Amino acid sequence: MEGSVEDVIKQPGIDARIREMFLRKYHGEFGDYENSVLWLVNHLSVDMGASSWGGGTPMKSTGGKGVEYYCDRRFRMTIGSKLERSEKTINGIETVKYGAIPKIYAVKNRVARGNIYVDCPIVYGRGASNLLFLKNILPSHGYIKSKGSWKYASIDPEATDEDREKLQGDVNLMKWLNANYDELVEDAKKRGILRIVSNDEEE
Repeated sequence: MEGSVEDVIKQPGIDARIREMFLRKYHGEFGDYENSVLWLVNHLSVDMGASSWGGGTPMKSTGGKGVEYYCDRRFRMTIGSKLERSEKTINGIETVKYGAIPKIYAVKNRVARGNIYVDCPIVYGRGASNLLFLKNILPSHGYIKSKGSWKYASIDPEATDEDREKLQGDVNLMKWLNANYDELVEDAKKRGILRIVSNDEEE
């Protein structure tokens, strides 16, 4: 970026230094051309001198301070609960972990509020699951009501129990979500449910 790589190759923290030079030089141009750059850091380190008092955290992103300073949004993913189901294996019926529900939140956000946690179900080998995401958020908005093992589901969150489809168990609920996925997403978008935060004019 500025000079050759050979000029800094023998210095400590070479990756962090090159990354910081790159961001310092091109950060402004990304916005001018309406481009986004995604920077992934796959692990965290512990700052032994930091304190968690006052809501802080001793966990720090690796890769140098340039990434923390120049990035407009910084997201952090924490390990959540595991997705488990019973499967028939060579040893008989066993409980198998087939996914996880990590929590994702913004530790820095220049365009909206940070520290808003969102559950993001991930199925191993497939990626993020939109159906499981809907299964987690729709009950709090009235689309799905639970009474014991029975689920009362409707595309209209204001529907009465008599007008809802009666489903037993999560398997049948997932089938219903899959069959009505497009309509549910369209209605949820109209109601602003799929936004992490509302627009100022809607608050």
